[in-house]
Amino acid sequence: MWKVMMTIVAFCALAEARLNMMERMKLAFEYVQSNETLMEMYRERVHMHQMAVLKHNSRQRRTTAASFLNNCVNSYQKSSTPPTSVNDLRPEDITIVAALGDSLTAGNGILGTNILDCMKEYRGRSWSIGGDESFQKGVQTLPNILKLFKREGKYLQGASLGLCDTSNLGCSIFNVAVAGQTSQELPAQATELVTRLKSTYFGVDYLNEWKIITLFIGGNDLCEYCHDTNKYSPDSYIAKINETLKILYDNVPKAFVNLVEIFDITPLAGVSQGFFCNLVTDMVCDCAKNNNNHDMLSIISKLYQTKTQNLISTGIYNDKSDFAVTLQPFFRDTTPVKTTTGAYDLNYFAPDCFHFSELGTYAAGKSLWNNMIEPIGMKQTSWHLDGDFECPPNTGPVFKTNRN
Repeated sequence: MWKVMMTIVAFCALAEARLNMMERMKLAFEYVQSNETLMEMYRERVHMHQMAVLKHNSRQRRTTAASFLNNCVNSYQKSSTPPTSVNDLRPEDITIVAALGDSLTAGNGILGTNILDCMKEYRGRSWSIGGDESFQKGVQTLPNILKLFKREGKYLQGASLGLCDTSNLGCSIFNVAVAGQTSQELPAQATELVTRLKSTYFGVDYLNEWKIITLFIGGNDLCEYCHDTNKYSPDSYIAKINETLKILYDNVPKAFVNLVEIFDITPLAGVSQGFFCNLVTDMVCDCAKNNNNHDMLSIISKLYQTKTQNLISTGIYNDKSDFAVTLQPFFRDTTPVKTTTGAYDLNYFAPDCFHFSELGTYAAGKSLWNNMIEPIGMKQTSWHLDGDFECPPNTGPVFKTNRN
């Protein structure tokens, strides 16, 4: 008991250091590795995670994917030429993908099975930008779905591959997400993306090819809100989102931008089951771990969402025929999945109980795709766990904007 109490004191001291989320997580994991009491707790957590993964039946996911391939992709009729307007876009028109965000877009822990894996960035498996393997092999990311519809002789460029951080250009490519960052750093990511799109290193036809750019940020803002209510206020958040979109609007032609709403982080306290996961969450998101903050954080997360909705409803990004920003709300009302016993289903989370597992990230990939096809005002506001992938129509525009 004394060892446990000393461990808690040490973790609390680390949590007080106002480093960014990933820096605090790194310190926490380094401390765990040096502490045999915590390592024993961690080994128990990993064992539970591995047993849950082995027990999980993925037959439904495979069946749904097979239905999509057989009943939709194989009978889909491609248009002959790309459109001139963003309001007429179809899957076969997209040849470049890109993404901005934090660790959930960087892919932290997706294939994680041990303590160090949650620090690794599995960018090739990221729900919005990962291009590893193929949809047919079970990697259900947005780029792998788009590949199913590509025109003869065309290739999808920009999808991140493998395991790396954003400094590895050959792996991260147009995935410029940085683990641990907040909306405050998002404009810098947009500037970096513009630089990469224009760079001869990647050799893309920047001016003439259609692009899908997915932007998702805000979890770390909410995790920091109780420590700096001005810096991470809803007004500050939406100002940075607007600044980021303006950079893309001014510099990136032929772009369809997915603006994905942030979710409420307060259920993290419930997901963090067991002593070890509780300690990790205390380190990386102590604001959400404190039950006294829950009402406040729920209100702030809703304000983030509302201000995002209000920004897009102004139509300030609607006056170019080759640029659109569409709100994708599938995280708005999403809550962590529960088992039939009422317990949170940790199959959807990495071993740190914080990041998405492979199952969680592919649920997000399917949800993004379906939201993109669903009409404005009729988009599902929680993630698509059951049911089929949306099948694009054979005629007319597929990806919905505020103008089609």
